[in-house]
Amino acid sequence: MLNAAAHEGVSWSDLAEDCVNVAKLPVGGARLADRILGRLKPALEEELCLFQWAGQSHCDRAFFKFVVGPLRLRAFERHGLTAPESEASIRIHDIVFTALKSLNWLTDEKARQIDSKLDAFILQQIRGDGHGLQLIASQLKDKIASNVEKGDRRPAFLYALSMVWMGSAIQNQLLPNPLEDANRLRSLSATKNEVAILVVLESIEAKERYFRHISGEEAAIKWLGTIVQAYDDLAAMVGLDARQAAEIKYHHAKTLRSLGKHAEAEHLFQEVVASYSLNEAKLQLVRSCSRRHQCYETAQRYASEIISTKQDNGSVSPSLLMALGDALNGARQTWAGELIEQHEELFLSEALYSAVIGIPQGYHSVASFVRALVWHAPERVQNVLARLPEPTPLMLDDDQSRGSYAEIMLLAASVDDHPTYLNRALEAFETLKAPDPYQRRKWGESLYKLGRYAEAEAILETIEDKSGWIWLAHNLSQVKLELGKFQEALDLVNDSVTGAIGVNEKYRSSFLLQRVKVKVALHQDPADDIVEGRRHTTNPGLLEQFSEF
Repeated sequence: MLNAAAHEGVSWSDLAEDCVNVAKLPVGGARLADRILGRLKPALEEELCLFQWAGQSHCDRAFFKFVVGPLRLRAFERHGLTAPESEASIRIHDIVFTALKSLNWLTDEKARQIDSKLDAFILQQIRGDGHGLQLIASQLKDKIASNVEKGDRRPAFLYALSMVWMGSAIQNQLLPNPLEDANRLRSLSATKNEVAILVVLESIEAKERYFRHISGEEAAIKWLGTIVQAYDDLAAMVGLDARQAAEIKYHHAKTLRSLGKHAEAEHLFQEVVASYSLNEAKLQLVRSCSRRHQCYETAQRYASEIISTKQDNGSVSPSLLMALGDALNGARQTWAGELIEQHEELFLSEALYSAVIGIPQGYHSVASFVRALVWHAPERVQNVLARLPEPTPLMLDDDQSRGSYAEIMLLAASVDDHPTYLNRALEAFETLKAPDPYQRRKWGESLYKLGRYAEAEAILETIEDKSGWIWLAHNLSQVKLELGKFQEALDLVNDSVTGAIGVNEKYRSSFLLQRVKVKVALHQDPADDIVEGRRHTTNPGLLEQFSEF
């Protein structure tokens, strides 16, 4: 019908309106929706009501099976209503969903029943070590948020949102007040309020992410300073088991670290590890010890313990494993090189699988691998890219996934001159809803590499990022050099070189190379920078570039 209308010269705007209302088109004396789905109502009403309830054409496969059972799931897929999707999701064809929206199959009572099933399913996943919680929270976050907004503030729903929301997606007004909730819980039993405790802990982290993204680091730190009492209130609850006490202390330590109280935070992390051996606390110690040469052996020990636990099928979630992989990739030059080489496939396969099934952290973790390989083993980058899944709308449904995919393409362009990678990177960056400072910096870097220097300068100069200034200054210096603004380029790269000390010393040679280029443009002697730059690196690519001068 739509093809016929197009051939008759109907305008595209009218055709678009027809597509929106396609389910109501008359076919043989009946609406298209009734022709397509009416005959299936007796057999598939409950299954199709799940999509009406979710308000979207896809649903988490494990939850779908939890509601209808495995037998009915297999039968449903034999009716030809589903479209190709990842193994963790089930999707019906768009025309089926459009038709479904015009039908009134979902009753209020049925919706309440599915809500209760969702509550039970999330509670079942919270203590699991699989992908279930991340998947259900990612795929149904809009539905869960809608429920919360309408007043259904079950702890399981609030926990899922607190865990999955990032950046601009965080609806701060829907999250609980952690200080008030902790004060209320203080006099209650910990045994009967396990998820409510987790909600307080995760909502603190979600709100911190919100304030960092919306108002900046200073606002986030100021807010964190007002809620420290929440941890004391939770710790005073009656009936806390060893794990609950450890989790409260662990989150307290993370807050202290964000407040700049690093010694106190590390002491608490060590207390947690000694009392319960929480792997999340071990990861935090791996990160903090990575910054101090005298602590490298401790970092290696804790990282090895987490890996051994995972290999022995112990309690290590996919999220924790990917985060550890990111930490090891960042420390390849110092203490973690041998460890990550030995267990690289363990981490990389988890990151790739998570990306395939639509977990946002998956692309982020793959990006950390590609970033490390570009530096340490550029010849292996193409092998990782060959295993990278093609992005789908579900996979790239948030800024974290989109931004990480864009960075992977940007990194790929540094080992392959084919313009496709840079164009893909730019396209992905341009779809970001509310990019954070890091993503905007990488966006500017993409424009720089495409030779669009004025546009790159415009983006980079709008970024406020104190913690990332040395890298932002480096990017800006590169752009200013190409635009002939040599003195500005020198001032900026001087900041980069000055800041490349301690944990950031590994970037010093890259910054010195940029300063060499600027000094050459200014007809200044770069000899000292060349000597120092060569002394600080073993990277063949950098050494070759220094040799050219």
